[in-house]
Amino acid sequence: MTQDEGNFAGAIMEALGKALHLKKNWNDLAKYILDYRYQLSSDAEADAVTEKVNNFYFGSKSSMQVPATTFGAMTTDRFFAFGVAKSLKMHARIAPTYGYLFNYVGRLEEPLISGMEPIKWGAIHSEEIPFIFNTSTVIRGFDSSFPEYKISRVLTNLICKFAETGEPLLTDSKTNK
Repeated sequence: MTQDEGNFAGAIMEALGKALHLKKNWNDLAKYILDYRYQLSSDAEADAVTEKVNNFYFGSKSSMQVPATTFGAMTTDRFFAFGVAKSLKMHARIAPTYGYLFNYVGRLEEPLISGMEPIKWGAIHSEEIPFIFNTSTVIRGFDSSFPEYKISRVLTNLICKFAETGEPLLTDSKTNK
């Protein structure tokens, strides 16, 4: 998973001009966006959960005062991090289990495709894909002098070694040790 998975949704909201609507109506929308209303028996309970979420993510600020990435962090936690962590723990009961957290923010990130600023959004959903697979038909490929190229080599090394041995061990490509 990437560190800022949920910022993908924030980037889309901003690109569509809907981020301000989200911020203005957050207290009414939170229970649906974060998908917890159906688990509770009343709107009053949902409002209490929204207040706890707001306190955790906004602190003393209002939804209008926090950056869009704060909403992305909520989305990351709610829809990605919790499920990934739970899956890893459950699978670890029966077999050796590995996960990864990709947090590299470079020059070739997905927000650039739509003209957005990559540093603002961080390592968003599917950001690691170009580092693992050749996606040069969609975005510019990695020149061997780019830091992204070196990171790509490390990631593919780990994945190939995992496929070969069952363990994600980093090896020297020349000596295989």
